[in-house]
Amino acid sequence: MADAGAFDSQTGAPIDGEVVAGNAIGNTRATGSVAWSKVSSEEDADGSKPYLSGSEWKLTFTPYSATGSAETITVDLITDCEQGSGACEVGEWLDQNSARGQFQLTELAWGTYTLEETKAPAGYDLPEEGAVYTFEINASNVTETIQLKLNNQAVAGNLIENTPGVVLPAAGGETPLPLTLLGCALALLSLLAGALLLRRELA
Repeated sequence: MADAGAFDSQTGAPIDGEVVAGNAIGNTRATGSVAWSKVSSEEDADGSKPYLSGSEWKLTFTPYSATGSAETITVDLITDCEQGSGACEVGEWLDQNSARGQFQLTELAWGTYTLEETKAPAGYDLPEEGAVYTFEINASNVTETIQLKLNNQAVAGNLIENTPGVVLPAAGGETPLPLTLLGCALALLSLLAGALLLRRELA
């Protein structure tokens, strides 16, 4: 049996080893990750903006391709893990941050991505119509913090805000007491004026 590391004297091929065609040694591309947060546009007493739960997202991914012929992949539903404690479920396109309102997608391949909020947290409005956030993962940034952009402008801290919705008073609700008293007074004045007018006509 040949010694470990022995080579064939005629071909130069390793004995009991694997021949690498053309001596080409490949490398697997490192994957990246992206993180963003869903917050209120209004600040708490301490000046911070609270994280919001319950948002849903749509993501598209166009893989990097040297030929430019890659097909875009659409992920229709990304939800907040929101475990509070403990690990999130591991899987493709699943949020890996267990904190409320904070998202992280990992193991992302090189390519261009879009991110769009499809459902706002309860009591909040969606961002402006057509708000589509973009980011890219490639060789130059795969190990860095990925920056979201909106209309080609960086989103500060990757914080995406929602504005509280306007709450309209319910129809048929209780009328405030001052308005009730004012209405009674006006009705009484109308009755008195009518009585005086009738008395003059009869005189």
